[in-house]
Amino acid sequence: VNPRRSGVPKDNIQKAVDKGLNAVNGQGDQFEEVVYEGYGPGGIAVMVETLTDNRNRTPAELRHIFDKNGGNMSGSVSWIFTRKARIEVPLLTTEYDGDDNANKPEAKDEDDSVEMEGKALSEDEIMEISLSLGAEDIEAHEDIRIAEVFCAPADVKEVQNGLEEAVGASLGFQFVAIPNSKILLASEDEIEQFTRFLEAVDDQDDVQTIHHNAELGE
Repeated sequence: VNPRRSGVPKDNIQKAVDKGLNAVNGQGDQFEEVVYEGYGPGGIAVMVETLTDNRNRTPAELRHIFDKNGGNMSGSVSWIFTRKARIEVPLLTTEYDGDDNANKPEAKDEDDSVEMEGKALSEDEIMEISLSLGAEDIEAHEDIRIAEVFCAPADVKEVQNGLEEAVGASLGFQFVAIPNSKILLASEDEIEQFTRFLEAVDDQDDVQTIHHNAELGE
């Protein structure tokens, strides 16, 4: 889990696919999407999207994780977030000119590396194209060579199609919950505690996506 970005971990994507296939093929129980809300350590608002076949087991296990890590699952936090669509685009970084794939550098952290098809675009190019298509914001991540483009859910197909044309490859999108305000975790202890909490939540079998409003200091 990368605590600096909300999203679906790669193993959780496959986990959701497997559950869906089993349900379609009549193997196992029927699954439903359920969102659980609460506060993590440091008063961080957290929304956890799950795919569960047991409405008793899943919240009980999540409540235990929250309580054990200094949080709680009391109260609604959805009002702190706004629903957006997020599209990831290959980013042209200052270390890589995009002309020679053989010289493409390794990401700083192999675990966080994101390999994407298509032509990498500069941050300015992505900004110009995205805003002209109706996007609202972008966030560039040079260390993993991607840019995240955010738009209203109703505009996602138009923005997605325009960006796919620009990069010459298919781009997926995901609906995410963007915090309207963030809480800064500045100390190493706070960051480590929150990261451990996120990892524990993500390890729960039914968890698909974790949204939070933490801002981690450098």
